[in-house]
Amino acid sequence: MRKVPLVLAALPLVLAPLTASPALARDDSSGARSACPVPTVDTDYDVHQLTVHLSLPVSGCAAREHRTFDLATTVTRMDNNGSHDGLDAGTTCGPFRSASDVGPGEAAPQYSCDLGVAVDHPDVEAAQYDIDVTYPGPADDRTVTDVLFCRSDGDNASCEDLGTTGERDAGR
Repeated sequence: MRKVPLVLAALPLVLAPLTASPALARDDSSGARSACPVPTVDTDYDVHQLTVHLSLPVSGCAAREHRTFDLATTVTRMDNNGSHDGLDAGTTCGPFRSASDVGPGEAAPQYSCDLGVAVDHPDVEAAQYDIDVTYPGPADDRTVTDVLFCRSDGDNASCEDLGTTGERDAGR
């Protein structure tokens, strides 16, 4: 098995304009609306690797503006053969301007912090991938876990999204 992880774009990117969907506007499991949205997790799975792209909206969240902070992920691969491989990746983001930094008539800045990771896997596999993402919430660091079950037969590859296992304070 190839165990060569590739870190793709581990540099924060500034995106403008960033549009936040209503699904991103929640910051806790209660579904309450917040100015500190959770990150989006996009994945792509093929017969050679799982690619994960994280995007954390910054603008409008006081805990993320005017300071540097970390965005981190751990991708853990578990298969029926007892394999339990993990890859940690992270980046430091910021500081970013806020809407209060612009003059009258200027558009408010829209920023995000992005991180990309690729994990090689056997061409033939059936494995669960846990994607833990740690990021600053309104008051302290939060962690959310997305779970995928993926299969590859060497010619075709697909994943089933098993959902998000929850959000919790990173310190707990």
